[in-house]
Amino acid sequence: MDDMARMQGTSAEVARGVHPEVAALGNVLTEMFNRLGVSQAAYARRVHLDKSVVSRYFSGKRLATQEFIDRLIQEVGEAAGAPVQEHVKEFMRRRRLSALQAIDPAEYELESLRGDLALSRRECERALRQVDGLHLLLEKKEQEVRNLSSDITRLQLDWAYERRSTGQEIVGSHGGEQKFESTAQSLMQEIEELKHQLGSARQLHEEAESRCEALKMSVLSLEEELAIQQSGSAAREVLIGDFIDQISVLLDEQQDVEASKDLSEASWSRSVEEVSKLLNWLQMRDLSLSTRFISDVTRFRSFEEVLSFGAFVARSNPSLVARFIEEFSPRVNHQNISKVCAEWRNVGVSDPWGDTGETSLADYALARAIFSGTPDREAVIRLLESVDSKSRFSTTLLTLDRISTPAAVRGGNWPVIPMSLIHMGWDDLAAGLIARYCQYSTHEEYWLSEGLRRMDEESTLRLLNFSASVKNRFVNKGIATRPVEPVCLPLGDRLMREAVSSQNFSLVEKFIQSVSEHGSMDVLRTAETGEMLWERYLGR
Repeated sequence: MDDMARMQGTSAEVARGVHPEVAALGNVLTEMFNRLGVSQAAYARRVHLDKSVVSRYFSGKRLATQEFIDRLIQEVGEAAGAPVQEHVKEFMRRRRLSALQAIDPAEYELESLRGDLALSRRECERALRQVDGLHLLLEKKEQEVRNLSSDITRLQLDWAYERRSTGQEIVGSHGGEQKFESTAQSLMQEIEELKHQLGSARQLHEEAESRCEALKMSVLSLEEELAIQQSGSAAREVLIGDFIDQISVLLDEQQDVEASKDLSEASWSRSVEEVSKLLNWLQMRDLSLSTRFISDVTRFRSFEEVLSFGAFVARSNPSLVARFIEEFSPRVNHQNISKVCAEWRNVGVSDPWGDTGETSLADYALARAIFSGTPDREAVIRLLESVDSKSRFSTTLLTLDRISTPAAVRGGNWPVIPMSLIHMGWDDLAAGLIARYCQYSTHEEYWLSEGLRRMDEESTLRLLNFSASVKNRFVNKGIATRPVEPVCLPLGDRLMREAVSSQNFSLVEKFIQSVSEHGSMDVLRTAETGEMLWERYLGR
């Protein structure tokens, strides 16, 4: 059942007689259905709908949902042994929109906006793939230039050695250099062209993202507007206990469609307290209905109401928190994330499976807002910067999981993100993130040390001094909120392990100096990794 039918309640019904556009759609659906060779009653059971609803769809007395049409197209394709062609699917979609426009212009506008939003999201994804492809190609060309430069240097050194050995000028050396230089110039021209193309592709991606965001806000605005227009319905007039009894009867009689429509209406028309009672009952009665109900509440209610509802879900239905956050996340951005964290920073969420103890609902929201794909480093930093100091929280297990994995952020996460957190003054998250990086194993053996060496001297010392001095945050490999290890210990161990492998102890020397200046030497004496080598510094 699609969002339109659940939201509007009665607009999918043809009130007087049979509307021509709806009747025409019903005729096309009937023609398709007849290819299946089954009765309407049997098909209604197959798609989990009441047979009277299916009958009205085919007779053109009720507008079929898009989900119903898509399922019928799939069934016909499977029966024929070949998928239905795309132009037929598009024809059916447009035929349904035409019927919807005739019987409910407001819902037609909403459905059209949703279609435009889906198209815009696909364009945004295509633009992002082009940016990623150009970025990889540019990196490849830049590496070729670096390799060529190394070849030229080695060649010049070889020629110089031969001149010193033989005392003769090497014939052809100048021509060899010219050939390398010509190749290098050609590669540099290609690089400049790729940079130009990459800049254009990034601009197109930004424009696509902007269009997508504008369409998303238009959809949300229209959904809320239609929800407000439908206020005062019968769903609010019935006491909540009686309303639950009515829904129970509908479900017992397998009137799932009608029950879903009434629940959808209740999701925006009833008080947050009543909505919460409904969710408690639905969770025990039907899990699929409860998740659908959460989706409606998060989309139709005001932002402030959803924040209150989220706190209720966290306290009474922790197993539904992940679903709630997933539905709510499209409404969260860098402009309101601080408000979300302020409201939820002290709302604890117990792990229903008992694996990770308790974290904060704000942690769920921030981790999900960072996105489940591979986000840009700048976007992650911008989001973290948007959480003001009064809204920050210390139970950051999920956020740490999201941004601490090597290569989880486009552009690299170490050590830029922890340094940004240090600059923000978000010490808890910065310390936890540093310790998490130290615990990861990766195929890049010296990635942590190399990341520090790429920074300027001042930034490197600031990070080392921070790690040596922070005393209010302790980190555990599994649970980031339990006091187990001071941050300087995992960082010291990791730097020592990498130094032993590379035989480069420069960072270890700097770190030992930082630890000494901040009075944390006793902590390092407990280090197990490289114990004999630690003695080289600590025993002096």
